Amino acid sequence: MDDGHSELKSFSLANLPIRLPKNDDGAFVLESLEMNDEKMVAVMHQDGPVSIMNPELIPIDQEGEMLRFDASVDYDYDRETGKITLTYYWEESLTEEELNNIAGFSYFANYDFQLNEEEAITIKLVE
Repeated sequence: MDDGHSELKSFSLANLPIRLPKNDDGAFVLESLEMNDEKMVAVMHQDGPVSIMNPELIPIDQEGEMLRFDASVDYDYDRETGKITLTYYWEESLTEEELNNIAGFSYFANYDFQLNEEEAITIKLVE
């Protein structure tokens, strides 16, 4: 899927960590992902410049089709380690069979993201 600004990309969980490019210069790196019948917890960090928006992981089936699950999500950013933790809490109506249909995930990359070099500032750090 491509809307002219964003592109839907897919990946499997075969080899973690996995780099998820968001634009030509930056990405999120998915370090770990754990799932059970109550929630899914993904831990990642930024690699290069990425948009301020929180990353979103969309479950997909074996054919790459998006799976529509009701879930609430909590985002946590640890400023000391740079780790971003996404915790998706599944709705109670989600069945084990539906969870077993998850074969990978999709996310949106935004390739018209550009650094504004003309308005860049330099901060001299004390030596």
